[in-house]
Amino acid sequence: SNRYDWGKELASGLRQRIPNVEVIESSYGNTSLLGFVLPATRRRNRLWLQDQYTEALARHPHAVFDVVAHSNGAYLLGESLAALPVMRFDRVALLGSVLPASYPWRERHALGQVGTIRSERASGDAVVAVVASGLRGLGMMDVGTSGWSGFNETGPFLAEPGWRNGGHHATVSRENLADVAEFIATGHADAPVTGR
Repeated sequence: SNRYDWGKELASGLRQRIPNVEVIESSYGNTSLLGFVLPATRRRNRLWLQDQYTEALARHPHAVFDVVAHSNGAYLLGESLAALPVMRFDRVALLGSVLPASYPWRERHALGQVGTIRSERASGDAVVAVVASGLRGLGMMDVGTSGWSGFNETGPFLAEPGWRNGGHHATVSRENLADVAEFIATGHADAPVTGR
C-alpha cells in the first residue's frame, strides 16, 4: 500500500508558511512495538537524533531550531534533551507523545532548552493510553501516557489543545499538520484544534 508520509506533508506546509526555512526531513525509520520495548533500539534511535541535531548545528550555528516529534520521536526528544543540556529548540510540537506525564518540561524551559511546547493528543490513542501505560507497569518508567492524558506540569510555555478525534495517527492527519505548521510558523501554541 502507499503509506502516507506525514513528514513530507508537514515540510510542504512549513515551506509555504515560513520564507527561507530549511526543513530537515530525516527519519530513523519506523520502530515496531517490539523495537520500542528494547532499550538498545531506543538508545540507538536516541543517538541518531543527537547526531542529526549536532550536524545541523554545525551547518547553522546561529540558527533557531524547532522540532516536530511523533510518538517515539517525542520520547527520543525528551531523552536527548536530558542527555544533552546544550540541545535547544524554540518551538516544540509533540504528536502522540509517549513521554511520562511527569516529564520535567518546566526544568527544560528554565534551562533554555525549549521555548514553547504544543502537545497534541488523540482521544482514541490506544498505543499511548494502553501500551505505554502497560510498559510503565513493567517498570519502564521513562515512557508514559502524556500523548493521551497530558503532562502534569502546566505553564504559559506548554499548551495542550483539545483532543483530536481518532487513534494514534490522528495527530499526524493532514488537518492536524496544518495546525502544527501554523504553530511552528507563528508560535501560537494555544490555538484551538480545527477539523475535528
